[in-house]
Amino acid sequence: MSINLEDYIRESFIKGLKKPQIEASLLQSGWTKEQIEDAFERIEFSQKEFIERHRKSIIPSKKFFAGLVKLIVIIFVITTVLGGLFYVYLHSGANGYREELFENYGFSTKAKWRLRLTTFFSIPELKNKHLPRTFTHSQANLSSRVITSGSANDELAIHEISHMIWYDATKNNRQLRVDLIKDLYKLTYLNDEEFKDASKFAKGNLIAWCKCPNEENIEPDKTDDGHLYVMVNVYTMGKFKDGKRKLPQFMWKYPELTFSGNVNITPCYETNSCEHFKPVEDSNKLEELWKQYKSVETTKTPS
Repeated sequence: MSINLEDYIRESFIKGLKKPQIEASLLQSGWTKEQIEDAFERIEFSQKEFIERHRKSIIPSKKFFAGLVKLIVIIFVITTVLGGLFYVYLHSGANGYREELFENYGFSTKAKWRLRLTTFFSIPELKNKHLPRTFTHSQANLSSRVITSGSANDELAIHEISHMIWYDATKNNRQLRVDLIKDLYKLTYLNDEEFKDASKFAKGNLIAWCKCPNEENIEPDKTDDGHLYVMVNVYTMGKFKDGKRKLPQFMWKYPELTFSGNVNITPCYETNSCEHFKPVEDSNKLEELWKQYKSVETTKTPS
């Protein structure tokens, strides 16, 4: 065997052979037991020597571990402090009231985070839970993304928030605006006792904000579809899948832009305490207004 004995043993180990197999092969090749054992010892010694020689570069020092622990502690402290500051920011003042709205009315996760990250919320009269005397200071500034609610009245706040939600959903989606109007019309024709109140709401909503009696020729740019959407949210106050003001399923996609459908508070209309929106109670009066509204298109003078 011309190859160096130690090199042969190393290569045999690399090939996956066990020590007894290597010893048997070497004995057959004429090597003595003493030579073989001596070679194995030299290989083991050289491996131990190599490990000892490079131990400091392979195994991190105590100083390294101490520095690592210090770094972890610093990162933990910074994260805890920043997390605490962010929590205080979210749960104080106008932001705190906004978070209560999110929780109470079951805002969707997407809506919550979009509003948190892109929109500033302001409430001049934070302690006032009723509608302010004037709506002058209540608006959703779509360009600066500032929502101002004149008071901490839930209906008013949801009104202004809904303007921003609808703006974001439709700025590149004109068809959604048309679909809302068509579905509100569809709701007016729904002959189902279960959705009787919703049908009446749809008629009142279209009369107030659409100015589109010709449902076959809807021009959203000539309507106030923003308020049409806002009033859907104010009508349901997040509870649109069941309860007194539930909507048929074909209407769900609109409130779902804002809400999850799972509210954690009793809506004002279930306790007769709403201040912002109160539907027309006189069905006969509403039907008369609806007939007048629908007759506008048929009585127009042809151009």
